[in-house]
Amino acid sequence: MTRAPTDARSELQQALDEWGVQARRHARIAPSTNELGNQAWHVWTRDGRHLVARRYTVFRSRAEVAYELELLRHLGRLGWYVPVPAADAIDVGGRAYSLCAYVAGGRCDDSAASTRRRGCLLARLHAALLPLRDQMGQRPSWQAHPVLDDPRFALARQQGLEWLGSQDRALAREIEQVDAAARAELRGLGLDALPRFLLHGDFTTGNVRQRRGRPYGAIDFDLCHVGHRPWELVIARLQRAPAMLDGYRSEAARLGIPLSTEEARVLPAVYHVFRTGMIGWALVEGAQLGNIDANFIRVQLHKLRLGLVATGQHRRSD
Repeated sequence: MTRAPTDARSELQQALDEWGVQARRHARIAPSTNELGNQAWHVWTRDGRHLVARRYTVFRSRAEVAYELELLRHLGRLGWYVPVPAADAIDVGGRAYSLCAYVAGGRCDDSAASTRRRGCLLARLHAALLPLRDQMGQRPSWQAHPVLDDPRFALARQQGLEWLGSQDRALAREIEQVDAAARAELRGLGLDALPRFLLHGDFTTGNVRQRRGRPYGAIDFDLCHVGHRPWELVIARLQRAPAMLDGYRSEAARLGIPLSTEEARVLPAVYHVFRTGMIGWALVEGAQLGNIDANFIRVQLHKLRLGLVATGQHRRSD
């Protein structure tokens, strides 16, 4: 846990007041990304509840957050261990805020057994959310397939690329090449023909809660939307967790939503798009912060070169 800037603490108190929550104490949760991303706080209330308040990135609208909270309410009614909303989303200081229940447990470990179970849990989540897909529709401002040219970020991305080019021209040229290749590959995939599911969006080990060595719940539905399962599997870091795909396949087949041959076929190309998108986001963040993490970009390029094999025997790249 870390100390939050004064303005963020003031906004948090304003949000708690608006929700009518009397906090006994609160503590900021150390972020996994920089200050442009989401911020969250543990909130212990005077009536004995343990909640989590979240301030969303400037790029996330209140309508998007409301969509996420409705999905969580649905899962909560089904008995899932997820951050069930304790209040409606509100705006404070130009940012959307949410307040949800705390989900106890540690992060999922990366053993083969836990990885397989994580895949099984993801299949059960997709099955549980399938009836909600048509009811809720698409998340506001989102698309079903990966996007590399979101107009909201185009200017910042170009500024980041130009700044990086002034420091390392060869690296900037390589980024442009892989971006062009990923866009061409994405256009040729025919993703619109694939079945659509309501996705978690970031089903990594850090977002899956584990107790007594078994995954049992999930947090951080910030990227939930209607989309395609290859994207869900890739962003769940399939390249270093091949057993996850085995678990997903078996459980999805049991639940009547088997992963198709075509969905498996496009996994390597979607992986390229994912890594290219990570590079683009690093450029956007770098432009906003005035400092681009070139080493992070080089790591993404290295992983992109290693690639992902479609047969289920995936290369490991940490």
